[in-house]
Amino acid sequence: MGKGELENKRILLCVTGSIAAYKSAELARALKKDGASVRVVLSASAEKFITPLIFESLTGELTYTDMFAPRRVGIEHIELSRFADIIVIAPASYNTIGKISSGIADNLVTAVVASSKVPVLIVPAMNSAMYENPVLVDRINYLKQKGYLFVEPDVGELACGESGRGRFPRIELIVETIKDILLGSSEFSGLNFLVSAGRTVEPIDPVRYISNWSSGRMGYTIARLARRMGACVNLISGIADIEPPLGVNTVFVKTVEDMRREVLKFVEASQVVIMSAAISDFRPRYPGSNKFKKGELNSIELEPTPDILRELGRMRKKRVLVGFALESENIIQNAQRKLAEKKIDLIVANTTDTQGSDYLTGFILSRDGVLAEFNKTPKVEVAKTLLVKLYDLLKKFGFC
Repeated sequence: MGKGELENKRILLCVTGSIAAYKSAELARALKKDGASVRVVLSASAEKFITPLIFESLTGELTYTDMFAPRRVGIEHIELSRFADIIVIAPASYNTIGKISSGIADNLVTAVVASSKVPVLIVPAMNSAMYENPVLVDRINYLKQKGYLFVEPDVGELACGESGRGRFPRIELIVETIKDILLGSSEFSGLNFLVSAGRTVEPIDPVRYISNWSSGRMGYTIARLARRMGACVNLISGIADIEPPLGVNTVFVKTVEDMRREVLKFVEASQVVIMSAAISDFRPRYPGSNKFKKGELNSIELEPTPDILRELGRMRKKRVLVGFALESENIIQNAQRKLAEKKIDLIVANTTDTQGSDYLTGFILSRDGVLAEFNKTPKVEVAKTLLVKLYDLLKKFGFC
C-alpha cells in the first residue's frame, strides 16, 4: 500500500461545542488514513457531545482537554501549537469563533490558537440563524483579514429540524482543503489544463452499449494534483467510478462524439492537454432506436470512432499534449509509434492488468525515450511523476 498524501504531516484537530462534534471523529479517521499524525483537543463543551476515548482509539494519541491537566508536564498549549503543521477547528462554534476574534484565550483550544504560528483552518457548524448573525459575519471577515482560513458550512437540514446554511461540510472537502494548504504550490499558476478522464460508452440500442473497464482514477488524480499546483483545470469526464475532484470545472459526457465536442470547445484556451480518458475505439455502425429482442442481434457491425488525440496533434499550436496508451504487448514500441504518429509530447503507456485499479504498471515516454517506469505503483505517485516531467517540459518550452 502506498503512503498517504499527508504522510509526515502533523495536524492538530480542535473540536468545540457543536452537535456536529461527532462528525469530527470521521475527519480524524480520514486524516489518519491519509498518513497524517493527528492529535485532538476537545473543549469542555465538546466533551458534552463526544468523549476523548473515541479520538484516542482513532488516532492512537492522547486527547487533550485541559490546560492544567496534572498527568502531563510542560506548558501544554505551547507544546501542542509547536507540534502542528496546521490547526483545524472542526466544528467551530459561534462561541469559539467569537473568542478567537476577540483575542480571548481562556481554554485549551483558544490558547493553542493564540500561541501558534501555523495556518489555522476554521470549519463553522451551527444553526443558520447563528451563522448569519451580523456579529458572527463581522468576526469571520475580521479573522479572514488576519489570515485565518475557513471552510464554509453546507446548506441542508440542521439538527434542530430547520433548513439552511450551517451543516458540517463534507469530510472530503475539509481534507482536500487541508491538502491544498499543506501541499499546494504554484508551478502551474497562470496555465490552463484540459484533462479528459473516465470511459466513453457507445450505444448498441437504448439499453446496451460498448465500453471498457476504466475507472477514471488516473485522470481525476491528475486533474486534482494539477489544480493543487496552481493550474486552472477543465476536466472532461466520461463515466467514472469515483467522485470528481473538488475545485475543478467538470463537464460530463457519454460518447466519443460528446467527448470530442467538449474537448474542442476548451482546447484553444489550454496550454496543456492531457488525454487520459479511455475512449472507445469502435462503435456500432447502426445502433438500434429500439431495444433489440433476443435473436434479432446475431452480429454487430462496427466502425472506428474519431481519433481525438490524433486530431489534436494535427491542429496543435503552442501547447503541450500528453496521451495515454493501454497496451497488452510491445508496450514501449507501440507507445513510441503513437508518440510519433499522433505528434504528442509525452505518453503514459500502461498494461491492461491494472486497469480499473488504484495502481499502474507501465512507462512515461517522451520523444527522447523512457522517462519513468512503474510496477504496480499507486496512481497518485504516477500522477505526481507525470506532472514533474510535464513541468520540466513546460519550462523547456517557455511556459513556466
